[in-house]
Amino acid sequence: MRLLVPLLAAAVLLPSAPAAASCVAMPPAELERRAGVIVEGKILTARPGLATLAVERVLKGDAPAAVKLLGAGGPGVVSSVDIYPDPGERWRILGSRADGDRIATSACDGSELLGAPAPAATAEPPPAGVAALLTWLAGLLRYLAGI
Repeated sequence: MRLLVPLLAAAVLLPSAPAAASCVAMPPAELERRAGVIVEGKILTARPGLATLAVERVLKGDAPAAVKLLGAGGPGVVSSVDIYPDPGERWRILGSRADGDRIATSACDGSELLGAPAPAATAEPPPAGVAALLTWLAGLLRYLAGI
C-alpha cells in the first residue's frame, strides 16, 4: 500500500511522453531531407512553446548565433508534439526557418536532446519515498505557477 499511493499519484500527475502516438515514424535521413535547417547548440532559456538556443553548429541551411525555437503551437502554447528543452541542455534541432531568428520545430521533425548538463554536486542524498513525492509535487507546482 505504501508504494501504491505514490505510483497512482505519479500515473495521474505525470504528463505522457510527447509525440508518443502523434508522429508518423520516418527514418532519420528522411527527417533531415525534409528539414529546412538543422542546428546543434545549448538551450539558454525555455518556457512553454518558446526556447532560445545558442547555435554551436549549423548542419543544414543558415542560422544566426542564437535562435528562438517555436513549438508546434507557438509561444505560450503547448502541444503533444512539442519538444521540452531545459536551460543548459544540448539539442539537435531539425525544423523550418520562420521569421528572422525563429525556427519552428517539433518532436515530429526529429529534434532531439543530445545531452543534459551535469547535475550540481549536493551534500545531501536525494529524498526517498514520500519525501521524494512531496519534492516532486513542489517542483511541479513551481513550474505550473510560472506558466
